[in-house]
Amino acid sequence: MELFFIVGAVTIVLILISYYAFSSSIFLNPKSCSRNRRPPEAGGAWPITGHLHIMNNGSPDKLPHLTLTAMAESYGPIFEIRLGARRAVIVSGLELVKEIYTTCDVAAASRPRIMSAEILGFNSAMFGFSQYGPYWRELRKLIAVDLLSSRGLHIQRHVLVSETAQSVRELYGLWNERKNASGSAPVEIRDWVGNLNLNAVLRIVVGKRYFVSGGDIAEARHCRKVLRTFFYLIGVLTIGDVLPYLRWLDLGGFRKKMKETSRELDTLAAKWLSEHRATAAADGKQEDFMDVMIGVVKSAKLGSEYDEDTIIKATCSNLISGSDTNTVMLVWSLSLLLNNPKELKKAQQELDEKVGRERRVELSDMSNLVYLEAIVKECLRLYPAAPLSAVREFSEDCNVGGYEIEKGTMLFVNIWKLQRDPQLWEEPDKFLPERFLTTAGHRDFQWIPFGGGRRICPGVNLALEMMKLVIANLVQGFDISTLDDEPVDMAGSFGLTISKAGPLNVLVSPRLPASLY
Repeated sequence: MELFFIVGAVTIVLILISYYAFSSSIFLNPKSCSRNRRPPEAGGAWPITGHLHIMNNGSPDKLPHLTLTAMAESYGPIFEIRLGARRAVIVSGLELVKEIYTTCDVAAASRPRIMSAEILGFNSAMFGFSQYGPYWRELRKLIAVDLLSSRGLHIQRHVLVSETAQSVRELYGLWNERKNASGSAPVEIRDWVGNLNLNAVLRIVVGKRYFVSGGDIAEARHCRKVLRTFFYLIGVLTIGDVLPYLRWLDLGGFRKKMKETSRELDTLAAKWLSEHRATAAADGKQEDFMDVMIGVVKSAKLGSEYDEDTIIKATCSNLISGSDTNTVMLVWSLSLLLNNPKELKKAQQELDEKVGRERRVELSDMSNLVYLEAIVKECLRLYPAAPLSAVREFSEDCNVGGYEIEKGTMLFVNIWKLQRDPQLWEEPDKFLPERFLTTAGHRDFQWIPFGGGRRICPGVNLALEMMKLVIANLVQGFDISTLDDEPVDMAGSFGLTISKAGPLNVLVSPRLPASLY
């Protein structure tokens, strides 16, 4: 047995050395040797795997965007890293980002064929992870016109309003059960935000509401666990993605985990689709996004690569997974407000002046709450849900900032670095919502929490509307503070979206008449 293990280990080492030598010979071809025209390459690469250890580091103080931000201080606003046999360009300078999202947008609009998109993304049928081409363009058009257009969102606004109101009532109920002698009650607010977001997005997309009194809590928790696992795994670059010859090894067991999560997600989506087809056959009504998808996918020019059911399940699953992003953004926003009580009080004062305490804040009030909007923008500047943009791939050779980028090179935009650049932002690490009360000095592409170009997140308007509505309802309805007035730990956890590590325990007490809850 020991001999077998030794022989196997030696074989793997020999394969690695052979492949490394082979890939190195590719990188040293005459075309690639024009080093003066390529971006500078960062140091710190490991043999064979290159800088892959940086991209998969889950340590709170060494998350990829933080490490790449530190590297940008040494190598500049554009530099290369090596991911196994592949190269990736990291961009963080304003002019370069603008060039990427305008002049080079088509050339850099594709996605690499990686294991997570293949297994978790319904074989890349999910629009967020599919390659740029006719299928993606037609699906994106369908989503923009039929699902996430202003008209489509207006139809679904009542869902956001009712879910927010219901969640505020539930929070008031928790306060009533747990209140202490001083009139406040402890609450883990991240769960509250997560339940609200998942209910709202599920209702909009598939007409479901899992988190209800007396509901199936086990199924609800399972649904949220599947989505959170999906978002963790979709951001993982495996050894097989960068060293294809070693894909069979499944180092770290990621392929196995992805397949399990994919089966669970497909089972959920198939169940919802079956229920919707049965309802559609009975009354023909279109009440949610899945109903709309069933109605329009037949006439859409999406090609023959995927069947109708796969397209519907993939698209709706992609939209539902956005609830995780909304939760991440709201938790960071509340954490920042708790650590900046003066700004929290200013938001409450604005609500008292513009809305009062005799009625609940409504969607129609949002345009008057300019300081609240500034808070949301400042929170997204400091803590974007995806501080490192989802990976893109150059589908053709391209010139960026005078550097030649070869076809097949991966691209990451370091949004975190850009949005904290001291050359663009005064006191960049401070929480200063006032900076968004004026447009002076605020140029295009220096604030891009949702990405940019044709790959910008299609749910931008829905996300911003929901953030403003939830924060407004929470801070109008309750005084909130941390336990023992201790600051919130702002450490993050690894994933495609960087969520706050650990719970967010707060004290709440109502500030409106009981009849308004």
